[in-house]
Amino acid sequence: MMNMNQACLDLIDKRAGKKKFGGRHMLEYAENIGLGTRKYELVKVD
Repeated sequence: MMNMNQACLDLIDKRAGKKKFGGRHMLEYAENIGLGTRKYELVKVD
């Protein structure tokens, strides 16, 4: 689930051209303690 959160933040930032929301430190911490990963791959679905 963390990867979905990371992907959403990244897409919002990309569209806005800047970082719009904080909280990335919480995702990084959760990854560091083993709750999941922030890595993702976007796949276009037709």
